[in-house]
Amino acid sequence: MINQGNAFIHFDITHLDFIKFVLTFLVPFGVSVYSSVIIRLKIVVGKRARINAKVKCVSCGDISIDVKEDELIEKCPKCGEKTKYKIIEIK
Repeated sequence: MINQGNAFIHFDITHLDFIKFVLTFLVPFGVSVYSSVIIRLKIVVGKRARINAKVKCVSCGDISIDVKEDELIEKCPKCGEKTKYKIIEIK
């Protein structure tokens, strides 16, 4: 619709590019879903886990822990305040 407003307004279906028409809706939807999933899977120290997962500290690269859903996520014993976790396996 954004790139084809004229054809859409005049109901000129012969000049309407359906691929662009579909992408106009699918791209924002896909970005929204991707963002929601990434935020849902984020592991933050001091907050409760939203999923069961095995995480690894990316600050030191040594420590891996298992977190359970609704469990408080603790700091890495090596990194302390600098702890940043990355999900390596969802259980």
